[in-house]
Amino acid sequence: MPAKVDIAQKAQELREKLLKYNGIPAQNVDRAAHANIKYYIKNYGDAPEIKALIDEFSLDMPKESKFANRLKEITAILERDRMIPLATRNKEEYQAVSYFFRHYKDEQEVVRLKYIYADSDCFPLNERAREQRKENPYRFLNRLRTTESGTEMACEYGIFVFREYGVLPAWNTPPMKIISHKLNAIIRHKRVKQDVYRIGGTVGKFIKEVKALGCNDPLINKFESY
Repeated sequence: MPAKVDIAQKAQELREKLLKYNGIPAQNVDRAAHANIKYYIKNYGDAPEIKALIDEFSLDMPKESKFANRLKEITAILERDRMIPLATRNKEEYQAVSYFFRHYKDEQEVVRLKYIYADSDCFPLNERAREQRKENPYRFLNRLRTTESGTEMACEYGIFVFREYGVLPAWNTPPMKIISHKLNAIIRHKRVKQDVYRIGGTVGKFIKEVKALGCNDPLINKFESY
């Protein structure tokens, strides 16, 4: 390592560039900074000051690996809660999921997660209804829970997601909470426990459709449509 290079000073200069561009800038954005950062990572990566930058900005991790690692972290959050975190309960995780969905919106696995967890870009399927949800989420979702049209939207969405991805939307998402509420209400109101309960109407049609598509969820299997 050349003695004349002040690594501490150079690391500070590079850090300012990394902060400015939120990582290594593309060559067409800042060619000099791009080349400079790459050079010091390659030739001085063992120096503590440069290694600290590599760790801080994940510079030694390919884009594909960063996405894969972040995908695991976000998926773990979603699977744990069976829904997108609420900003009112866990602002940090809500922001992490929202940023991930926006930043990687063109990745097919992200699109899949957005549908399974009923992101506001996906549910309801009707575009006008999605805009209403975004304008006033609380009022919209409350109306969904108390109207037949809301049940229809929920069932339509559940069938679409199962047809596209082979799984139902997560059970704590708005559409599945509507459906599960109606199914559990039937179980609660029956005086005698049954192996199979019968259900008609919109939710009954939903049960028939997803079963035909191959759904084997334990709650769904407790019902048959008529």
